[in-house]
Amino acid sequence: MRHPFDGIIDENENNDLDRRKMLGQAALYMAGPFGLGFLNQAQAQVTTLALGEEAGNKKKPGATTKRKGEEGGITTHALGEEGARPPRPVQPGVERLFDGKTLRGWVDKSGKPVTAGWVVENGVLRRKSKGGDIYTAKEYGDFELSFEWKIAAGSNSGVKYRVRKYDGKKTLGIEYQLLDDAKHKYPKGHKGSTAAIYDIIGPDIIFKKLNKPGEWNTAKIVSRGTIIQHWLNDKVVAQADMRTAEWRKALAASKFKNVKGFAENRHGKIMLQDHGGDVSFRKITIKSFGAVTTTARVGEEGGKPKPPGRVTTLALGEES
Repeated sequence: MRHPFDGIIDENENNDLDRRKMLGQAALYMAGPFGLGFLNQAQAQVTTLALGEEAGNKKKPGATTKRKGEEGGITTHALGEEGARPPRPVQPGVERLFDGKTLRGWVDKSGKPVTAGWVVENGVLRRKSKGGDIYTAKEYGDFELSFEWKIAAGSNSGVKYRVRKYDGKKTLGIEYQLLDDAKHKYPKGHKGSTAAIYDIIGPDIIFKKLNKPGEWNTAKIVSRGTIIQHWLNDKVVAQADMRTAEWRKALAASKFKNVKGFAENRHGKIMLQDHGGDVSFRKITIKSFGAVTTTARVGEEGGKPKPPGRVTTLALGEES
């Protein structure tokens, strides 16, 4: 049977208006049976015109395009000019967790403003010296958390989510591991290596592409109901469905096996870990959702919707 996407998605075609309209129609067709996760990706792909701008209006090099309700608009440049790719504005429904200037919105373990160890330098949030873990002041449920990060040689850190107290004492959460893999001599798919669901599921060795210490990486954490995903440099590299026997087996073999109810909560704070190393973050944003489905597949490139297929959970690359 002919798939709704046949003849529509062609990476070699120009991004003309008709193609965007067709892609949007296909996304709406697929949204019903496959959920909001796929629709969100498709919508992100097709929204390319400024509000109020008519198709076919070409801008001269250096011209400014204003979006409705924005001050100053978005400056566009001819290809090859410096600044030809200006930062994207935050999409509706997306919240900045780091404003690039202050530590507003972040607290220490006691819930007080961060005063030690973590600094803001040139638009970057950096763990520079001992200061302890820091947390979002708010709790989050289903979300997509995106950020850029880099670490110094030999460093270790992590981003934890659904963080809460267990037994009234331990503050724990599911962790996206950040590490200098080479220095710590971890194999690429080790469950303690970068992008792992820490100590539970290791990242896929084929799709994991990690930049050197001191270089920026992009990351995304998807947390929707029982589904969690870790992305690294635009690829899904680790994911799981906590309803499955595979998840229960992996959890039982982890350091969290004796923590009653670990990861069963569906909301909590987000934590940046102070593990004693130099780690930096920027462009930290979060988009919250009401739905709990997701359709991204292991190895799928971010921003390029594809017809939904099976979602592999633990044994990446195997059919579920």
